[in-house]
Amino acid sequence: MTLHSGSLEIDSHENVGTAVTIRIPTFQKLENGTREAGKEERKPQ
Repeated sequence: MTLHSGSLEIDSHENVGTAVTIRIPTFQKLENGTREAGKEERKPQ
């Protein structure tokens, strides 16, 4: 996940439940520091 500049967030509350959020950017960081667009992001249905 770190190689993709992503993150993982876990929010848990007793007797309520757990929410897990995974974020992975839709761009690629190039060696020269610029960013290249990736595939179009799909939205949840």
